[in-house]
Amino acid sequence: MPPHLTADLQWPDRWSRQEAVELAGDYEAVPSGRSWTGKILAGWGLAGLADDVGLVASELLTNAVRATLAGGGASPVRLWLLGGQSCAVLLAWDAANDLPRRGDAGPCDERGRGLAIVDAIAARWGWYALPPQDASATSAGGKVVWALIGTLPFSRRRRSQ
Repeated sequence: MPPHLTADLQWPDRWSRQEAVELAGDYEAVPSGRSWTGKILAGWGLAGLADDVGLVASELLTNAVRATLAGGGASPVRLWLLGGQSCAVLLAWDAANDLPRRGDAGPCDERGRGLAIVDAIAARWGWYALPPQDASATSAGGKVVWALIGTLPFSRRRRSQ
């Protein structure tokens, strides 16, 4: 089970399908993680989410690897995938304590669009820091960035009047 989910996502019975992978904290983690999510989703019968989840995985892992390399590159990155009936939650962990922030990419910039892409694809996303003593993820602390892709079947929606 991934460390800490937000209150509306944490019900264990809502996420009967859970997988995790630990990847080296280098850029090979990005295509590996994207491929891994596609295989898992196909096995769960959620292949229709694979493109969006794969793109979000690429963005989250790229950020996690950048943070890891900036901190010396000694730790892995971790990815969790939780599956529902018509949605998935992706969580990416890295040991760095710097918090995610959206970039302001110019038209010719090669970087700075990752979280804007996540924001455009995900129904919701967020992040949280882990305390150093949280052994469920790592003794190093760090942070988790998560994204919900698809629609929660158990979320409350307002009725149109």
